[in-house]
Amino acid sequence: MAVHLALGLNPMVLLYIGSLIGLVAFSYTSCVHQGHCPKFLPTISDTWVYPPENYVSRWIVGNLCIGMGLVQYPIFRFDQGGLSHGLNKTLLYVGFISCVLLSFVGAVCDSTVPSCRGNNTVHSTSAVAFFIGYNVMMAVVTLKKPDPVTSELACVAGSTLAKLRFSTTVMGQVSSMLDMGSFPWLAVVEWTDVALILAWTGLYVSRRGKDYRFGIINRNSDDGDTPAALDFWSLDFCKWIMTIWYIGTLAISAVIYYAQGRWPHGGIPYISDTWVYPPGNWISRWAVVGCATVASFAHACIYYLDKDAPGRVGQSGWMTVLAIVACFGVSLVGVCDESENIVIHGTGATLFFAGYDLFMVLIAAQLLKGEHSWRGLATGLCAILSITSKLRFHSASSAALVGLWPYIPQALEWTDAITIAVFFLTYFGAFGDRTKNIGLALFRVAEKTACVFPEA
Repeated sequence: MAVHLALGLNPMVLLYIGSLIGLVAFSYTSCVHQGHCPKFLPTISDTWVYPPENYVSRWIVGNLCIGMGLVQYPIFRFDQGGLSHGLNKTLLYVGFISCVLLSFVGAVCDSTVPSCRGNNTVHSTSAVAFFIGYNVMMAVVTLKKPDPVTSELACVAGSTLAKLRFSTTVMGQVSSMLDMGSFPWLAVVEWTDVALILAWTGLYVSRRGKDYRFGIINRNSDDGDTPAALDFWSLDFCKWIMTIWYIGTLAISAVIYYAQGRWPHGGIPYISDTWVYPPGNWISRWAVVGCATVASFAHACIYYLDKDAPGRVGQSGWMTVLAIVACFGVSLVGVCDESENIVIHGTGATLFFAGYDLFMVLIAAQLLKGEHSWRGLATGLCAILSITSKLRFHSASSAALVGLWPYIPQALEWTDAITIAVFFLTYFGAFGDRTKNIGLALFRVAEKTACVFPEA
C-alpha cells in the first residue's frame, strides 16, 4: 500500500476549529459593519442572513461538517475502556448525525428575506438537535472513557448548562430574577456554548490523537511499511455517494419545482431556476457543496491511483487541479443562486462547465491512446456533446435555437449536466475494482491492526 496526503489528526482538528472561528469573526464583523446586526450581541445565525456572510457560511459550514463528521471516527477509536462496543458505536453515530444536522443549519438560514429564503423552524430544529446530540456524545465519552481531565469536564458541564436556553420557562425565570431586561442572554449563551464545544473537541482530540492520521491509502500498491487502515472510505464508495448527491439534487429539485406549479407550461426551466425558492434552494446549498467536495477528493484519488501505476490513463497533476477548480465552481453555484448574485453564480457556472469540458477533452484523448479505447470514444462523445450544448451561451446561436423552441437553451443545460455525470461514471469505470482499494483512511502510525469501515 502507498500513503498520499497524510494529515495529522491534531492539525486537522485545529484547522476545522480555526475555520469556524474565522467564519464567525468574519460574519460578525461584516454584519455589524453593514448595520444588519447589533454590536452586542447577535446570535451567530443572525450573522449568516445577508451577503456576503450568507454565501461564505453556506460553503464553510458545509465543508466543515464533512470534516467534523470524520473526526467522530477517531473519537470512537480512542481508548474504549468503560464503554461497551454497542454504546461506543451509538455515540459515533450520535456525533456523526449531529454534524450532519449542523450542515443543515448552514444550508437553511433562519430568515425569509430574499438574501436568505430560509425557514426558522427547520434551522432552529436542526441547531437544537445538533447542540443536544453533540453534548450527549461529549458527556458520555468524557465520563465513561478513561482519563478525563478537569478542562474536559468543565467544557461538558458548561455546555450542558448552556442547554437551559432551550427552555423558555427556565430562562424566563432567570431573566426576571437577574433583572436582565433587554440583555442578549440567548446570544451570549449560544456563543459560549459554541466556544465550549470547540474547546472540548480540541482538548479531547489533542490529548489522544497524536499518532492518528487521515490520508489517501492505495491498497493496489505493494508497500509493507504502510500502516493498516482503522477506517476506510473507498473511491468506489465516494463515487456512488457523489452520484446520488448529483442526480438526486437535480431530480428532487425539479420534482419540487414542478409540484409548486413553477414549471413553465409546455417547457422546461433552467436547473438554476429550481434552486431559487424553498425548499429547492436548501437542497442545493446543502447537497451541491457536499457533492463538489467529494468529487474533488475522488479526482485526487484517481490521480494517485494513476500515479502509482504509470501508463494506465495519464491524469496529470494539472489536469487534477483543473477538475478540482471546476468542482469548486459548481459549489459556488450551489451556495449562491442566480437571484442572489448573478456574478458569483455565473462565475461558478463558467468555472464548472468550461473547466470540466476541458478536463473531459483531455481525459478522452488520454483514454484513446491506451487500453481503454472504447471508453475513450465514449468519453470523447460526452465531451463533444457537452461542448455542443454550450451553444446556449452564444447569443446568435441561442437566438436561432429559441426560434425553433423557446426552451432549447434550458434543455441543453440539462443535457450538459447529465452528460457530465455519464462521463464521470464512464471514466471511473476504466479503473475497475481498483477503485475499491484506494480511498480515505484513518490510521495510526504506530499500529498495524486492520479494521475497515463499514465492517468495524
